[in-house]
Amino acid sequence: MPRKTLSLPASTVTSTIKNLEKYLKVRLLNRTTRRVSLTPEGMQYLAQCREILALIEHSESTLSESVARPQGRLRVDMPAGIAHFIVMPHLPDFYRRYPDIYLMIGVSDRQVDLIQEGVDCVIRTGELNNSSLVARPLGRFRWVTCASPDYLREYGVPPSPEALTQHRAVHYFSRSGEAGR
Repeated sequence: MPRKTLSLPASTVTSTIKNLEKYLKVRLLNRTTRRVSLTPEGMQYLAQCREILALIEHSESTLSESVARPQGRLRVDMPAGIAHFIVMPHLPDFYRRYPDIYLMIGVSDRQVDLIQEGVDCVIRTGELNNSSLVARPLGRFRWVTCASPDYLREYGVPPSPEALTQHRAVHYFSRSGEAGR
């Protein structure tokens, strides 16, 4: 039967079984000119092989399910603006889609040591400087400079971005001391 199931020539199946019997130092099959049947050792070996194959199949299925359905703790650090305006509004959808994820969100602008602090990923703006981290762009931000009408009436409209250095302004600084643009 195995040769028909596997579409192998009878000689290949016979040779493979003989090699297995030689390796195991036990006879697995009773062979006559008209019939082939399992020996008691052959039945035991077959049953154990089936159990092993079932366990392998179960393990592969379990792994496939865990990949198909993410689960566990996910610790992410991000700037407050991204957390508040971009991520938080989408959390209900995220939890509906991934109910088995326990999401921990840290809010900071400082450089995070992922290993030391147990953080899985960070979301940052700007360039990734001098780092062994792997970065992937998630989107683009456009920085804007704003002024109140009262300020512009009193101090005038700067003719260029470079002229902003001569104006009173509230600048954004991250904890690393880097000025926002």
